[in-house]
Amino acid sequence: MNLFRRGDKGEDDAPEYRYILMLADLHVGHAFGMMPDGYTNSAGNGIELNVAQRYLWDCWQDLLEKLPQRIDTLLLVGDMVEGQNVAEEARGLSEVDPFYQINAAAEILAPVVSRVPVVGDNRNVYIVAGSKYHVGHGREHLLGKRIQAVPRNGRYAPMWRHIIIDDVLIELAHHQSFTIRYATMPLEREYGFELERTGRRREALPPEVVIVRAHTHKGYRAVEERGALCVSLPAMKLQDDYAAGSKYPNRLVPDNLGAAALKIYREPVDGYRVHPARFLYDHPAIETEVVRFE
Repeated sequence: MNLFRRGDKGEDDAPEYRYILMLADLHVGHAFGMMPDGYTNSAGNGIELNVAQRYLWDCWQDLLEKLPQRIDTLLLVGDMVEGQNVAEEARGLSEVDPFYQINAAAEILAPVVSRVPVVGDNRNVYIVAGSKYHVGHGREHLLGKRIQAVPRNGRYAPMWRHIIIDDVLIELAHHQSFTIRYATMPLEREYGFELERTGRRREALPPEVVIVRAHTHKGYRAVEERGALCVSLPAMKLQDDYAAGSKYPNRLVPDNLGAAALKIYREPVDGYRVHPARFLYDHPAIETEVVRFE
């Protein structure tokens, strides 16, 4: 099956490309994460979206309108559900049952998943596991089964994956190394780790490499390092006090929310075959305490 398509407007002379959508950190089930409007929770009550969830839902509906009707591959890069917030004694949850969170996540993702082609028994959907604190040891595995994702060795959500699309290697994982101060160093470091792993396996890297990470909730980042495109994905969750109060103060206010995509062209366009696209939304302002001494 030829997954390449012409330009967005169908021009005959437009370059052909594949469209890869990347989503991460939805944290479905948290009061500051997305929930379907009117969703019936584990207590049998219909959930009325709060102000934060309504904002995220509006952003999500805008994203669905902007996305193409055909998405060749969908990459879900961890923390699709919030989990039970054990460290916070379940505070901040709008749904406490992880299995109901999975149902809600599947419902939210359905309009995107339906645009991804079926190949054999599965859709071109790939998941990697997020933080164990949120997703436990198999919740995203169950989500993968629900949405017909592609398994690896019987598991739908391994910790990392190598996906090769037309000789472009996409190295996928949720966690990333990071520093307090410098925005690009974490992604540069991830490329170095990939070189180490490849060297141990005594394999040659494909001509083009895309490294995709998430987890930091800092917003969209993209840096090119030695020919590799390194992308850090934004979250689709508003910042909460627990994360903002962590030992990493650069997490206080995310730069943006949203999603990102890759267009992989058959032939180079402007010198590159892989072109990132982004769908970004403002994070609402967070009030800070200011004390003045006269």
